[in-house]
Amino acid sequence: MTETVAVEGLEAFQRDLAAAVRDLPGESRRAAVKAAQLVAAATREALGSLGGSAPKVADTVAVLTQQAGAAVTIGGGSSVGGLVALGNEFGARRFRQFPPWAGSGDGSGYALGRSARSKEAQVVDAFGEMVDRLLQRAFPS
Repeated sequence: MTETVAVEGLEAFQRDLAAAVRDLPGESRRAAVKAAQLVAAATREALGSLGGSAPKVADTVAVLTQQAGAAVTIGGGSSVGGLVALGNEFGARRFRQFPPWAGSGDGSGYALGRSARSKEAQVVDAFGEMVDRLLQRAFPS
């Protein structure tokens, strides 16, 4: 003897869950871009408040969007710009145009590293909001 059990709404739930899973890569990328934009803005502000060549480096801070996410870059496309950006981020012992070396061992730097840490809660929130949106699609109330 065979018993049949029908679950009301199961097909719709499975369809909505499949759609949420399909949307995960795009939603994740959008959350990563939002997070990178938060860090980039804080990095520009931090560099702008430093002396020397740091405000010029602030103009080179950009969000690099990638297939799987996003990143924050500084220094632009030139090697000289990159060296100036790194000098302003981590400091230097020999070159007076940069702040003193920030060799604390934790890689904190003066702008990008500190900005990333200061925005940690907002970055987590951006990804949390993404998960909430996907779950809302799969489990509408």
